[in-house]
This record gives sequence, C-alpha cells and structure tokens, in this order.
Amino acid sequence: MHPYMIEAKEKFDYDLKYYYSISLESLRVNTPNSPNWWNETRGICAFTKCVSDKVNAKYIIPTKINMMYYILDEIKKHNKI
Repeated sequence: MHPYMIEAKEKFDYDLKYYYSISLESLRVNTPNSPNWWNETRGICAFTKCVSDKVNAKYIIPTKINMMYYILDEIKKHNKI
C-alpha cells in the first residue's frame, strides 16, 4: 500500500468537516502570500469525491492540485462532461 493512501470514507468524512465546520477565513491566515488559494479547495474535494465514487475507489492518494486540472482537461477533451 502507498504510504500516503487514505481510505476514501475517512477522507470524505474529513471533507464534511472541512465544508461545514472550518471557515476559509481561518485557513487564509496560514497562507498570507496567497490567501485566495483556498477558494478552490472545496471544489477540488467535491471533484475528488465524484471521480472516486464513479470508479468505486476504496483509497485516495493525495497528490498535487495541478493533477486535478490535468484530469479535468482530459475529460473535457474527450467530451465526457
């Protein structure tokens, strides 16, 4: 098993807390040079959930955010959305 694998259910349980219990303002103080970076993170979490549900993933491997943009671009190229 990859050392950074997270069970999908565990990740999505955390995401619910991230959506409803943690304010973006409280996170922005941690990134004063790019506070708007956090604006997209909830959407990326939702994207991960949709894709992992579609493929019945049991585990999630955290990766760089730009990988999500690549996947989205590939899906658009093949007219899947």
